[in-house]
Amino acid sequence: MVQLIERDGVYTTWQAYSDDKDRRDFTRVRTKIAKMVLDFLKTKLDLPKDLKVIIGYTRAKSNNGIYFGDSKQAWIDPRIIGDRKFIDTICHELVHAEQYNTGMLKQERVNGKWVARWNDQQMKRVDPTTNYQKYFNLPWEVDARTRAAVLTREFNEQNVFKD
Repeated sequence: MVQLIERDGVYTTWQAYSDDKDRRDFTRVRTKIAKMVLDFLKTKLDLPKDLKVIIGYTRAKSNNGIYFGDSKQAWIDPRIIGDRKFIDTICHELVHAEQYNTGMLKQERVNGKWVARWNDQQMKRVDPTTNYQKYFNLPWEVDARTRAAVLTREFNEQNVFKD
């Protein structure tokens, strides 16, 4: 089990928080930014009430964030380079949170295999490690990227972050 530290409604993993002093300070700043973005997105998106935003290392270096619909957890990697990309990743993953929360996106087992449902249309799941282009073009990924770009721009108009 991963040990989490809660700060103002945003969580961080012990590993991301305590590796070394520089990383701890960096993660602390990223957690504050995440809290600001979360508060902003709560006014824009239909998010689950029990959503957890966790600042912690993701498994793959190419994976900046991931949303788990079953546990309602958005994991955001603090090592993302640049505040703007960090903010965009939070927006992207929380658009996925809204997609699951509203039933727009569902994951379910059919005949022993996991499938996705996008607006009640069954679709084959795609593993991004085997076919990234196909994954990139899935409708829920296109929706998350498009809406995250708009939300990031709106957030940045109200807050100044330098990359």
